[in-house]
Amino acid sequence: MEDLLEQLSDLIAQKVVEKMESTSKAFEQVPENHQEDLTIDELVEKLRISKPTVFRHRKSGLLTPSYYVGRSPRFTPEDIERYLKNFKNQ
Repeated sequence: MEDLLEQLSDLIAQKVVEKMESTSKAFEQVPENHQEDLTIDELVEKLRISKPTVFRHRKSGLLTPSYYVGRSPRFTPEDIERYLKNFKNQ
């Protein structure tokens, strides 16, 4: 029984370490100067479009985020400028 508890404890510790490592890798991918980068909610407010429009344009390839924080996309000013140019050309 002690062996089983020790194995379980080791497995839990290993999973915690793996989760911490994956979280730190996600933060390493965030650019240093990211104050101007927008979340989906901020993008919706700034461009005055709906969330479904953002999701539809992401799916069609008109709008692509530069990076993610976890599962949350972040849009740089360059992403927004490229989106507006692409949208006007269609």
